[in-house]
Amino acid sequence: QPTCLRKVLCTLPDIFALLPIGSFFALRIYDDGDYDLDMMSWVVFGIHCAVSAFSLFHLLFVPSYRFMLWELSPVPCTSRVVRYSFWLCVLAAKFALGLAVLNVMHLTIRDLQLARVGHETVSDVMELCKSTIWWSDVLVWFVLWATAFLLFFADTQLWFTLGCTFLGVLTVFKQRGWAAANIVYEDAMARLPERFSKKVLYYSQFPKKKPGKAVANFSSNFPLVWDRIVAYMRYEDDIDTGTMADLSFDVKSARDGVVFEDLQKPLYEKVAAQGETGSAGFRVKMPTAFRGKNATETCLKTYCCMADAHEPTNADVRWRLAALGRGLSLPMPRPYRGPYFPGLTVLIPHYGEQILMKKPELIKKNSRSIVPLIHWLKHKYEEEFLAFANRLRGRNIDWPVAGDEWEEYTDSQWERVTGWASMRMQTLWRTVAGMCYYHPALQCHFEAQGDLTSSLAADGVWNASECFTCMISMQMYKYFKEDALEHTDRMLQKFPDCLKIAFIDNKEKGQGADMDKVHARQKRRYFSCLIDKQCK
Repeated sequence: QPTCLRKVLCTLPDIFALLPIGSFFALRIYDDGDYDLDMMSWVVFGIHCAVSAFSLFHLLFVPSYRFMLWELSPVPCTSRVVRYSFWLCVLAAKFALGLAVLNVMHLTIRDLQLARVGHETVSDVMELCKSTIWWSDVLVWFVLWATAFLLFFADTQLWFTLGCTFLGVLTVFKQRGWAAANIVYEDAMARLPERFSKKVLYYSQFPKKKPGKAVANFSSNFPLVWDRIVAYMRYEDDIDTGTMADLSFDVKSARDGVVFEDLQKPLYEKVAAQGETGSAGFRVKMPTAFRGKNATETCLKTYCCMADAHEPTNADVRWRLAALGRGLSLPMPRPYRGPYFPGLTVLIPHYGEQILMKKPELIKKNSRSIVPLIHWLKHKYEEEFLAFANRLRGRNIDWPVAGDEWEEYTDSQWERVTGWASMRMQTLWRTVAGMCYYHPALQCHFEAQGDLTSSLAADGVWNASECFTCMISMQMYKYFKEDALEHTDRMLQKFPDCLKIAFIDNKEKGQGADMDKVHARQKRRYFSCLIDKQCK
């Protein structure tokens, strides 16, 4: 708990920060323009210095009392030194710039021969204020100093950003062991299987070394997990079939007809169908994306705009892979092992935001939009739309080769187009889809390295939805229209059973309200409800 003195300091109102202004005016009143100060002027000058120092200390080191309701978290001495040193450098740079600005403003006012209000005594001001020329000078003087004062406050963000950038660069080097050269030319993708296996698939089996045979330096379960990740990217239409073959261990699985049901199958179903086991003993072929590159090739293809024939053309996919590869180079804590995952619930608030895009919103033409929205989406995500169309044709779905002739699309085809467009717009569908990826990720984590000897891992007991819940708080669900209810039902049927919807239902309070002690002004009874895909 804060001490009495600290409590008093923290409860001081913000008006105390303006005390230096009051003491400055008091000092100016006692100033008669003579360089020889009397005793009273020295006393007022000392009070002004003390008040200014106190206000500066209070602003920099004393937090507001509303932040002192609970005990502050302990901060290591090293972090405290870094924080204070950081702000000392920022404020020192700001102070140095402020002195330079003061000098420039002083010379500017002198060269313009303006009235110097700050150097005039009170008696002089009382005499000069009767002149219109003096008021004109004061106006120009005020505008100059107001501009300088505004810039002085505004550049704090600039120095803070520069300081954070400098510290961020130091943090990057520190996290990577000060190996600056590795950050520049390291091929993170080539080391991704090894790092992923050691830091994520921590409990899985590694191939046993055999004399005379090349053995992979990654987990035996990594190819299965990685192929599942690539299959998800193909289902999202982020990559085409050719890129899927370059990224997959099992090239035969690269096809256009990827369906959502394939992504829900167990990892070892394919291995069992081939007569293999889940142990470390089957042969794999490394994807071309994991082929090692020397430092020269890495620098040329990374910094010299030389295209890699086996690299995905989708910029978002390249960013994902680069972030994953470089992120695995950082220190990471040991992962949890299934089924001993801690529970996690993600709450998504929803009021009236768009759930799923509709046909009239995508091709509506009005005075404000010359080009329909679907034209813009197809142009921006042209490769993804082509992969989307090829995926549907690969599933033998009647899909037109109509291009931009959207009027030729049928209602069932438009239903698929709206789903594709919703994943590329700011919709609730896209948010829920991203959050619900936790569910298959936990399931793959459990299948790849779960503790199957635990009673919690028995059939009928283990369920990833017990560890993860995606809950949508739909405040207006009671008043949804027919199309919003249809979109909500599609969302519940599409995503795993970890998806829940919470809302407030109500009905008339009825005749028994007095017996239930319902307030007289309350017109309805309210109920908190929770539904999922099993509710009807």
